[in-house]
Amino acid sequence: MFTHGRPRYWIDWYDRWHWLLVALLAVLIWGAWTHPASTLGLGWRGAPVPSTRRVALPAMSPSVIESPQNGSGFLKSRLGDAEGRAQVGSTVLLEYVRPDGAWMELARIPVSDTGRFRFALRNFPVGSFRLRVRAFTPDGRSEASPEVMFTVVADPTPVRSTRRRN
Repeated sequence: MFTHGRPRYWIDWYDRWHWLLVALLAVLIWGAWTHPASTLGLGWRGAPVPSTRRVALPAMSPSVIESPQNGSGFLKSRLGDAEGRAQVGSTVLLEYVRPDGAWMELARIPVSDTGRFRFALRNFPVGSFRLRVRAFTPDGRSEASPEVMFTVVADPTPVRSTRRRN
């Protein structure tokens, strides 16, 4: 350990193989610094880390209300159906605006294989309404349609005949 009466290294208890431990520790620290576990696909204790890459999803087909048409008027007893188109495989949420301005859900309807939906509009009071559709796909995307306005008017009262029957 001593050469010419002096220690070989600056610390007297080091020998050559001890320097290999210091060099190995330096390489491990450098490797951990430059290549963290998350870039190697490993998480805590070697568990796989979920991918953070974003995959571009195909664009949704637009949601459209085809009936009632914008500005339509209906008699209360002859209110039609709401129908339109949306993304195949999605679920459609049909909503209308209450008089206080809040959107209310009318129905949730699955879209057919042809991309069509239909819902019977019933029990609307007399007044003007805005209607919209929001389509939700199973993968979490959503698409809203433009709003459609329609009016419900009271049924005409039947006219009673004033003629007397003999």
